[in-house]
Amino acid sequence: AGAHLQGGSFTSKGPDESQSFANDVYGHGTFVTGIIAAQPNNGKGIAGIAPDAEIYAYRAFTEKEGSVLTMLKALEQAIADGCQIVNLSMGTTASNPRLLAGIQKAQEAGILVVASVGNGNPNLTANYYPAGYEGVIGVGAVDENLERSSFSQTNETVFVTAPGQDLASLSHTDPNSYVLGSDTSYA
Repeated sequence: AGAHLQGGSFTSKGPDESQSFANDVYGHGTFVTGIIAAQPNNGKGIAGIAPDAEIYAYRAFTEKEGSVLTMLKALEQAIADGCQIVNLSMGTTASNPRLLAGIQKAQEAGILVVASVGNGNPNLTANYYPAGYEGVIGVGAVDENLERSSFSQTNETVFVTAPGQDLASLSHTDPNSYVLGSDTSYA
């Protein structure tokens, strides 16, 4: 509440309300958004790092399932909406020419692209894309002691690390509670 939030749904399931960008069925987007824009001074427990940010949430996945095509549609909308920063909490170990072209188009539009470097299964050295593309800021996770989180990738796509382990953020099921989570997406 209080944050400027808009967006769109680009999933293969279509535009029904259950797939609305504002109806987070998995919790991942709400958690990331809380880290960024949770409102301060409201008598609740956390404040985001950029509470005045305008958040554009683009649903490109149904839970953890999605495609490069739906992600590219969401990226096109971010370009059209004039977004300045795009956070991509997704990745694949296989480089994809269409994904690369979409990332380059966003960069040419002046968008800073940030992407999680992936969580360590099956191994900790696999390159993840889009974090592995030139000019993308790949983010890995550290714990409260600034030590690499055991799940965070350790390859050349890691440009910077940030806290990403045992973080508190917003719950997608209860607007009055918080949840803990660990993920390179949260870093």
